[in-house]
Amino acid sequence: MPARLTTRDAGFEPAFRRLLEAKRESAADVDAAVAAIIEDVALRGDAALIDYTRRFDGVDLAASDLRLTRAEITEGAAGAPSEAVAALRLAAERIESFHRHQPPPAIDYVDALGVRLANRWRPIAAAGLYVPGGSAAYPSSVLMNALPAKVAGVERLVMTVPTPGGVLNPLVLAAADRHNDPKWIAADLLSQAEHDSAAQAILVTDDTGFADAVEAALEGHLARLPRAQIARASWRAHGAILLVRDWEEAVALVDRIAPEHLEVALEEADAFAERVRHAGAIFLGRHTPEAIGDYIAGPNHVLPTARSARFASGLGVLDFLKRSTLVRCNAASLAALAPAAIRLADAEGLEAHALSLSIRLPPGA
Repeated sequence: MPARLTTRDAGFEPAFRRLLEAKRESAADVDAAVAAIIEDVALRGDAALIDYTRRFDGVDLAASDLRLTRAEITEGAAGAPSEAVAALRLAAERIESFHRHQPPPAIDYVDALGVRLANRWRPIAAAGLYVPGGSAAYPSSVLMNALPAKVAGVERLVMTVPTPGGVLNPLVLAAADRHNDPKWIAADLLSQAEHDSAAQAILVTDDTGFADAVEAALEGHLARLPRAQIARASWRAHGAILLVRDWEEAVALVDRIAPEHLEVALEEADAFAERVRHAGAIFLGRHTPEAIGDYIAGPNHVLPTARSARFASGLGVLDFLKRSTLVRCNAASLAALAPAAIRLADAEGLEAHALSLSIRLPPGA
């Protein structure tokens, strides 16, 4: 059953720490396993890819099958339902529009000494795009990966659709006193739990009665969901209900969880969200379910998982751009700056550095 923790209980802190530190994806050392696969592929190339595809996906491929032909793509796309294609087109328009606002302006100015200082943004030459494809298909992730790269100007895009054994997709819901429909919140929790049995959904509330109502509503939804078995396994093994005394505590807990998605189903959602430091994406108000962000709102749904929102951000145009800086000195500005640079070079024992500066200065400078 899902964990139910109350901040008033003396044992809350160690229990909450165990919840945060629980390893949901696999008992194996993922980093070591991935490093070994990368090394093997670097050594054996396509032969290794074919072996791993057979092992993990249960599919036998020849080297010629590793890349879909344009005809295969066209034929597959032709079989898609027209309504779904129309929905994807609408989503693509909104996602591209949002990401076109992301590229930063260049910097280019001459400072008081006459030194020109600048940076510029240029697209990377090629990008490999990962689209999840484990226990469910995610065509929306194609848009979320490809469109920021195209907006950035990346010329070569290579997309792969593996079948991972687990998808970490945590969701935190901050819900107010009896002002929300528990069926709505329960559905939102399940929208994350149904991704994978390793997914995690967490409810944060200050009302025990509301928590009980959400749990009851959740069981009702499970009775009719096609992916109920996966969602139920996720909720019972990794789900949690955190009962807080006030929203001050809730903000602190959210930052410690650092969720991939955060729904704030409060009247004062903006004020609450303003105080949150660590969340991949925040959905404001009870009429903004996370699922709207998965598909069509516009911002990217490729977000930092496994609490990495503490130091990482969601996918965007900047991930496909690299920055170069530019510096131009004239004789006067070099003469003004070089003496200090020479002193630093001398302090580091790098005489050639100092020489490259001093040799450009007039005698006696």
